Amino acid sequence: MPPSRVNAVWLQPISTDPGLLVNREEELDDLVHRLEELREAQLREAHFMITGARGVGKSIFTKAVLARFEKKHPDQAVCLTVDSRGLRYRPFLNRFANKLVEAIRPRAEKFKRPGIARVLDQLALFANQNQINRTQTDTVARRYGADATLGADLLLKLQSKLTWEESRSVGQAVQLSLTVTDELLHAAITATLERLVEDDSRWMVVVFFDDLDQALPTDGEEDVAMLFRHVLDLRPCISLVHFRTEALVENVAREATEKIDLKPLTPEVLFELVRRRLEAATETVRKQFPPNTDWSAVQRLAALSGNPLVFLKWVHGLLRSQPWPPPESWTDPANLARLVFTADPFNGAEPELVRRLAETVDRCDGGRSQATLLREDLLRGCAQTDPGKARGLTEHEIDDLVKLQVLLPKHRFQPTLGYRMQPVLDLLRPSVREKL
Repeated sequence: MPPSRVNAVWLQPISTDPGLLVNREEELDDLVHRLEELREAQLREAHFMITGARGVGKSIFTKAVLARFEKKHPDQAVCLTVDSRGLRYRPFLNRFANKLVEAIRPRAEKFKRPGIARVLDQLALFANQNQINRTQTDTVARRYGADATLGADLLLKLQSKLTWEESRSVGQAVQLSLTVTDELLHAAITATLERLVEDDSRWMVVVFFDDLDQALPTDGEEDVAMLFRHVLDLRPCISLVHFRTEALVENVAREATEKIDLKPLTPEVLFELVRRRLEAATETVRKQFPPNTDWSAVQRLAALSGNPLVFLKWVHGLLRSQPWPPPESWTDPANLARLVFTADPFNGAEPELVRRLAETVDRCDGGRSQATLLREDLLRGCAQTDPGKARGLTEHEIDDLVKLQVLLPKHRFQPTLGYRMQPVLDLLRPSVREKL
């Protein structure tokens, strides 16, 4: 069959669909078993930290854990995911509260629990309003009336934190309102979680805080540690927290009950990721890859990285930048550069500067994958122990590459410890090209 263009959308490099998880059974069984132990012991509070390198599969793994646990206990396990990326604390609280309401409300209706339904409606008010007036709270109270006990009233539980103020007059009536502060919304969520673990409640709330390390756009270690502590104070619940290894700091790690660290995958497992995605693709797509398809180019890529996101981006870039099956020339420097920039545009970084960076990295770290790059070596153009002379990068060029996230800090909060190059760019390194 002559080479032709094929569909590449089916590959979904950044998918977090738990049905596409491959070869994490040992870790998955272990974490589900730990959740099962908590359920049997009727414990409703624990904190698990899911760590690993960027792209190693933390989100898809944790979502698979939640899916399996909830399927096993559909009437008891309440599993929700709170995407924390790019959120400051207040929007994060709003999202958490709304996710909790959405998850519990259908269960409260199914099991005829008007008291809990009333608490949820009140929590929704706190989550979606900066100001709450008496008319709104009275409407919720009338909706449930005698069907809900006073113990199910969130306002009653929070009365010591409420400050009602006269906001305006309408005719002879005085309108009372209160301001929903971060502290008040935090307290409302906590009171709701406490209500869900009382003796008459059947539910076990498991929350996945996805990308929590990216919830606060700051480079302050103390800010992230403080945010983490605030989030863990939203209890009682079982929390699963996704943290990138480079953002993990001692003050954060100390707060976790247990830690699950996800390691890189083997080439065989990486290739299975492609096969699994192809199985899930449409028949039209599958016909483009008949049983006798030559996958050698994809297998060669799988041998170069244990990171599933990096590998899938490479394959996606290969399918989009070359005809299929790819000609032998796909490993030429120019075609690899085309593959890499098809896989990831790198925020518009200058290709020639990126190519120079990749070559400089090889001279600085001797070809080791994801080694630490010192700024002085990048400026020099080679490691201090290298007797050769080479053109290095300028201070301005390094700063631009960091700003464009082509160079990543080894430690998010201590940039002086050095950098790592975006691993998708490894294909531009001479030492990696040789392995192809």
